[in-house]
Amino acid sequence: MSDEVMRILKLLENGKINSEEAEKLIGAVSNKKPHGFYVPNPPKIPKEFMIKMETIPEQIGQAVSAAFGSVGQSAGKKIFHGAKDIKLKVVSGQIDLKPSDSGVTIDGVAWPMRTMVEKELLIVDTVNADMVAGIPEGAEATISLVSADLHAKKIIGEVKIEGVSSDIEIESCSGLWNIRSISGDVNIRGITGQIAVATKAGDIEVDISGKGGYLLKTIRGDIDIEVPKDIVVSLDVSSDEGKISIPEQLENAKNVNPEEADITISARSESGDINISIK
Repeated sequence: MSDEVMRILKLLENGKINSEEAEKLIGAVSNKKPHGFYVPNPPKIPKEFMIKMETIPEQIGQAVSAAFGSVGQSAGKKIFHGAKDIKLKVVSGQIDLKPSDSGVTIDGVAWPMRTMVEKELLIVDTVNADMVAGIPEGAEATISLVSADLHAKKIIGEVKIEGVSSDIEIESCSGLWNIRSISGDVNIRGITGQIAVATKAGDIEVDISGKGGYLLKTIRGDIDIEVPKDIVVSLDVSSDEGKISIPEQLENAKNVNPEEADITISARSESGDINISIK
């Protein structure tokens, strides 16, 4: 869902415009090239839903449904046979990623929600959700969040996460992970593989449990890294305005050739501190 539509719905929620005005405004902005959620041109809100201002939440629901097209509510577990990968877009709520032995699954409550399977890819769009997404080992997952939080546990695969204002927690995962967030903290506990994390305003905490490459960047935030002991580490760390703390045992890691290291770490913060410790 575009930022313009979100602002229009906020005006409707605050009582500054009515449903008919919201419909016209959404129709106007839908002529622009869509970003993120697809907004049909023009969306229509049925006249029977033009109800009194004291029922604003229901009006918001109808406006959102009009913007989405054909949508529904999900409750309970659904198995999407034939789907191996997932593309998930969520505005608000809580999303949990867990391993699945039965293909891609969705379990929980979401409204409104639209699902579609294209070949082996499950596409899920929803405004508000409290759900668990089951992901098979080795799957590709693309997750887009506005203000929803995410927790992933024991996922092995290729995962891309983009958040606007989201806290992201990763636990005991591996594979290829690319995480980008504008605002929100990223907490990673027990991870191996090729990991890239970039935030504009948020702290990054990473507990490394095995071999891999770790690229960590933040503009306004601290970076805390824990590495295993008795393993060869290559370090490249810098902070424009913050402090850098490296244990004595890792002082020589800055001179280690990355190709000869078990773990390579590149960490940069423009205005935050960088702390590295050994477990």
